[in-house]
Amino acid sequence: ATTGEDDAHIWQDAISLIGAAYQQRAGLTEETAQLSEEALDRARLTISAHMQRHHRQYVSNLGWMANRLSLLTAGLLTALDESEIYTVLAQHLPGMDIHHALIGLYEPEEDDPTAWSVLRDVFTPGQPAVRQFSREFPPRALVPYEQPFHLALIPFARQSGQPGYVVFDSGHIDQYGAIVQQVGGALNTARLYREATEGRRLAEEANRMKSRFLSVIGHELRTPLNLIVGLSEMVLKSSDEADPLLPDATQKDIERIHTYSQHLGGLIGDVLDLATSDAGQLRLNNDYVELGQALQIIAESGRQLAADKGLGWQAELPETGPWIWGDRMRLRQVALNLINNAVKFTEQGSVS
Repeated sequence: ATTGEDDAHIWQDAISLIGAAYQQRAGLTEETAQLSEEALDRARLTISAHMQRHHRQYVSNLGWMANRLSLLTAGLLTALDESEIYTVLAQHLPGMDIHHALIGLYEPEEDDPTAWSVLRDVFTPGQPAVRQFSREFPPRALVPYEQPFHLALIPFARQSGQPGYVVFDSGHIDQYGAIVQQVGGALNTARLYREATEGRRLAEEANRMKSRFLSVIGHELRTPLNLIVGLSEMVLKSSDEADPLLPDATQKDIERIHTYSQHLGGLIGDVLDLATSDAGQLRLNNDYVELGQALQIIAESGRQLAADKGLGWQAELPETGPWIWGDRMRLRQVALNLINNAVKFTEQGSVS
C-alpha cells in the first residue's frame, strides 16, 4: 500500500530498479521472466491509479479551500470595524482546519514604529488584548511555554497600510499568505471607515457650533440695532411734524443713520437665515403683502446708498398695490441684496 505522492514516486523508482535487476539476472527461464514482468506491470498500474486518485483528491481539496477562502473574503469585505473582522475569522477559519490565530498590531514608541505589539486571540474575542514589547514575543498569556509549539508569523503587506502580523500554528503554511492579505485589507478598511466616521462627527459638531454662534451673535446685534432704527425713525417723524424743522445737515445725518441701520439689519437677518437654514429651521411667514408699500423703505435705502457713492437713483413704485402672497421680510431682504450689489458694482451713472 502507498500513503502519499512521495511514497508513490519511491515505489515507482523501486519497481524500475527491480525490473532492471531481473533483466540483468542470468539463468531466468522465459516463463519466469514473463511472470516477473507481468507482476511489475501490475505494480506500476496500481501505483499509477493511486497517484491519479491522490491528484484528484488534491485538486478537490484546492477547490474546496478556494471556496472557503472566497467565503472568508466575502465576509471580510462587509466588515467595517475590528470586532466584525474577528467574528468573521472565528466563523470561517475552523472550516479551513485553522484553530489557532492571533492578530498583532504594532504601536510605535519614539523612533521605533514596531516597539509594542497589541495581540488579540481570534477565537476568544472577549479576552482582553495583550500588550507587550514586540521583541519579547511570544506572550506567556497566549502561548503556553510548558508545551512545545511551532508558530508561523505572517506580516501584513505594506500596501495594506496596517502595520502588524498574524500568528498561526504551522499546520497549513501554504494557506496563510492569502488569508493574511485579506485580513490586512479588512483592517485597513475598518481603520479608514473609523477615521471617516470620526471626521464626519467632528464636522457636524463644528457645523452645529457655527450655527449656534451665528444665531447668538445675530440676536445680540439685532437687539440694539432695532433700538437705533426705532429711535431714528421717531426723530424723523417728529421732525416732519415739528416747527421749526431740524437743520438740513442734521436731518441728512439722521436719515443716513436710519438708512444704514436698516441695511445692517438686513445683513444681520441674512446671518440669522444662514444659521437657521443650516439647522434646518428656516421658515417662511407668508401673508398678503402690498408690494409697493413693502418695497418703499427698501427704495429709500437704495437712494441713500446710491447718493453716498455719487450715483443717480430712480425708483418707480405704485402708490397702492399690487397685492401678493409671500413673506414680507424675505422679500425685502432679496430686494435689498439686489440693490446693494447694483450699487456696489456700478462705478458711475445711475441705478434704477
